[in-house]
Amino acid sequence: MTEQAVSPVQGNSAQQQAAASSPPISVQRINTVNPLDKIRKVTLRSTKEERTFDVLTITSPEDMVEAKDIHTMYKMQAGNNRFMQFSLTGISLADWSNVEAEVPIPTAENDEEENTPDFKMNKEAALTKKRMKLFELAMRQPIPGDTDEEKISFMEKRCHGELEALYAYITQGLANFSDGLIMADYNAFLLETADRHEEVVSVNSFDDWKEAGDDLSYVLRMQRPFDKYLIEIPLRSIKSEAKRLIDNSCVEEAPPMRPKKNKNGSWDASNMVPNYYDPMWLRATRETSNRRMLMVLEACLPFSIPGNTSTEKFDWLGKRLVGDVVRIRNYAAQQLLGYGDRFSFFTIASDHGS
Repeated sequence: MTEQAVSPVQGNSAQQQAAASSPPISVQRINTVNPLDKIRKVTLRSTKEERTFDVLTITSPEDMVEAKDIHTMYKMQAGNNRFMQFSLTGISLADWSNVEAEVPIPTAENDEEENTPDFKMNKEAALTKKRMKLFELAMRQPIPGDTDEEKISFMEKRCHGELEALYAYITQGLANFSDGLIMADYNAFLLETADRHEEVVSVNSFDDWKEAGDDLSYVLRMQRPFDKYLIEIPLRSIKSEAKRLIDNSCVEEAPPMRPKKNKNGSWDASNMVPNYYDPMWLRATRETSNRRMLMVLEACLPFSIPGNTSTEKFDWLGKRLVGDVVRIRNYAAQQLLGYGDRFSFFTIASDHGS
């Protein structure tokens, strides 16, 4: 692998389909924030060819720009030889979390309830409200209308396929919950390179097993779908004793109990079940989740999170692009701490089931 410093990358980024049935789209990154002058060339060689990729390595707080400074142009096909182009802005962790908290998506108690008209109507209303809030955040302007009903009326007069395509892009591409095509190309080519295994450490005795620490031996790589370059974030490994401290400091309380709802809609006071929609419990659980995330990121990031207090540090994280933060957190939870899928960051209630 070879590296070379280059000028900032500008212009159109890779295209990505938001969903198989969605209209074709293209995405263009239009802002040039300061970290782009740190982009370098990384060349991978195989026995047949070589490929060069643009890579931005995040090593300081300045490299993680605020979501409000990320702007893209999203182009959507809207008929024969007709396109619509949306000017979108990144959605921050704090804004996304607020939408999740303000608009919980209901979960049915049983199959019978899920198929009732009332439940379907309530669930669709919640999904519609969530969609509208994310549209407003991405567009940085309110949907026309003074009330939710007027805003819904405005949206219902738009093409449903276009609404679905925009929502799919916002929740996957703009939020950066999924990689762009360049990342897929990089991973595919990496499998063919002769130097993909850069170092193998032989462990013939326990003395060969080094302590976890500040060696930055783990690297998270991703590509925002609207960028033309890869992002890599070197991460510190986390000691088991540090994990134990995190676990002991972030214990999730059990939810309160409530009567189970019968299939006929009545409540059975003799059969108590956890109430995962209790507002106080949800608030406490989210606070615990946020505290855990902050402690994990403080332990593994290659820089100190700005701020003198936990509140200030989380406020700083809250201004970053939601997917940037969540993907670092998920990588650390799975690769560095071995949590697997046990700890979900969003939609806490629905993860527990009914």
